[in-house]
Amino acid sequence: MDPAALHRMIELRRSSGPAPKPLVGCTHSGGRQPDGSLRYEMTCDRAKGARSSYHMVRAGTPGDMHSHTETYGFDPNTGAPKTTVRDVHIVRLGPCPPDLKPGQIRTSDGAIMNAPSPEQLMERLSRRREDATR
Repeated sequence: MDPAALHRMIELRRSSGPAPKPLVGCTHSGGRQPDGSLRYEMTCDRAKGARSSYHMVRAGTPGDMHSHTETYGFDPNTGAPKTTVRDVHIVRLGPCPPDLKPGQIRTSDGAIMNAPSPEQLMERLSRRREDATR
């Protein structure tokens, strides 16, 4: 991701007013660490009113970010409890290759996807906030 795009997203978030109240059934914490890295942790519990139960930790820097998510649910075929784990490691490798346009990403299998712009991400966040207050 282009560092300028990430910076625009952070600035848009700062200018969008006070932070939203925590989601029902969820706890979250995090921010800038003493070493300058970022750490964010969120846990949601369906039994406490959250839409789903999961635990997510993101840590690192904009150029080297790790994300670990565990989602707790049920197998749609059997109804048995099921935990899904996703680990993601995003590393900035340098300028975008000439075959990628701004906002596109190449997945590990070589597929090219169009990522939402920082403005689109902020619009989604605003819609979620509005839905949560209804």
